[in-house]
Amino acid sequence: MTDHLSQLGAKAEAAQNPDEAVLETVPNPHPDVGVSTYIDPRFRRIH
Repeated sequence: MTDHLSQLGAKAEAAQNPDEAVLETVPNPHPDVGVSTYIDPRFRRIH
């Protein structure tokens, strides 16, 4: 069973560069509607 939350609570190492990053995606429950995400730059943190 896949619940698309396999990384939640799991310890993971940060990728050294963006090309190595592994991202999990969640299927869009409404494929007829576009989804866009906006993140305000004031709330971004760079580690």
